[in-house]
This record gives sequence, structure tokens and C-alpha cells, in this order.
Amino acid sequence: MEGDGTRLLEYRKGVVLSKPGRDTLLTKHRLLDAAFSPSEVVIAEFGGALRCFDTDGVELWALGRSDTGHFTNVYYSNTMDLFYAIFFEFQGPSSGSSTLYAIDQYTGDLVKISETGSWAYDLSDPTRCLITAHGDAIDLASGLRSAALAVPQTDYPDPQSG
Repeated sequence: MEGDGTRLLEYRKGVVLSKPGRDTLLTKHRLLDAAFSPSEVVIAEFGGALRCFDTDGVELWALGRSDTGHFTNVYYSNTMDLFYAIFFEFQGPSSGSSTLYAIDQYTGDLVKISETGSWAYDLSDPTRCLITAHGDAIDLASGLRSAALAVPQTDYPDPQSG
């Protein structure tokens, strides 16, 4: 993964922040996702940790692990100037649910935006929405569903019928 000349590389020994002439080991854990802002990179680690580093590899903040789930996706919105992350609950009373959070890039403070009800996502920065695999466009500011997109069909015509 790359952002503005800085690369995140995953090796067997962990995640490395690579810049021309210098590599810095950030974590010994596996990388699930990463997002770059102009001055920071946030990584979601296997096992639940969400960590923020400046582009020199200095850790700015970390959100600890959870016994009930982990952060699976992380995004940066240029238009909102915020990081966003999806937290997936894999056990407990909310097992199978996913929640979208906004994250202050300077403090790591989380603000719950919305339950997503999906398993796959992408951020649409121009529309300021999180797009789910179900076709919901979730507004990043309000957490409300702002649109329902026509996503791939779930019922396909029988090719034998004509």
C-alpha cells in the first residue's frame, strides 16, 4: 500500500513503513488494512489493534484489542479530513454486526457513525458516503442512509430458458 511516496510493506516479520533510504518496522502483527492522510497512516492489525503513525514511523496513538471483534477496514476522507474504520463483532451479543466509526487523526478518539449491516465496503470521498455491499450509501456525517444503489442482482435469469 502506498501513499505520497511512503509505502507499507508486509513481510513475515510484520509491517514495515518504507521511505526512500529507510525502513521502519511498525508492528509484528499482520496487516488487515491501511489508510494514508497527508501526514499520518492508520493501520488495522489482525487481532483488533488500530494504530496511527506519522510518516516517519512514530506512533501517535493506538486503540487496543478487543475480545469481541476487530477493526477490519480503515479509510481516510480528504473532504472530511478524518479517518474512518469498520469494527466487526465476531462474538458476543452483537456477533456478526459491523459499525462505522469516525476517528480523530490527532487523538484517536472514536465517534460511532452507524451500524453498517454489511460485510464489504468502499468509501466514496466525493459523495462523503460509505458504500456497502448491499448498495447502501451511508452519509459520513450523519450516519443515515442517503441512497440505495442498484448492486449486482441476487436472482439471475436461467440461461436455459431462453
